Amino acid sequence: MSVKKFFLFLFFVLLSSTWFSSMAQQNSAVALAIRIDPTGGMQPGSGRISLFDASRHFSVILTNVGKSPVRLWKDWCSWGYFNLSFEMTDQNGRRVIVSRKMKVWEKNFPAWTTVAAGDQMVIDVTFDPAIWRNPPALEGAKERTISLRAIYESTAGKDANEHQIWTGKIASPENTYLLLR
Repeated sequence: MSVKKFFLFLFFVLLSSTWFSSMAQQNSAVALAIRIDPTGGMQPGSGRISLFDASRHFSVILTNVGKSPVRLWKDWCSWGYFNLSFEMTDQNGRRVIVSRKMKVWEKNFPAWTTVAAGDQMVIDVTFDPAIWRNPPALEGAKERTISLRAIYESTAGKDANEHQIWTGKIASPENTYLLLR
């Protein structure tokens, strides 16, 4: 094989591996769905989220709607801790991003879970102001209505590629919830 043919062959191999990797990322991006389950110890489907009561959390549910297993970062390590955020709109139309605050990592290494086709990963959430930046507040009232949607974003990078982690960004539908004290 001539040097020219070798480099041409190498070029096509690299191009095809990049293309297949890109296609895998695109295919995995549509294989994940997200929704908010505001049960938190209340009636299922009530649309109520209890604030300031750690025993009454709500859940964000990531569902693998694809045909293949999907790997997702666990949220106790820095690779997955910041992946979940929320977009909140109050009654006055003010839109705020609710995201996790920076923290010090005593133990930190890449950790993931594999979600089988049709299976789910559940993330329990309480809007603890020690953890969340811009958490919703009741501002003296006993209840408040907001619109909320969950956003899950996992960025591509060396570790995500090495461990074959799902990368992309998805958002739940924006729904109205009643926040309670």
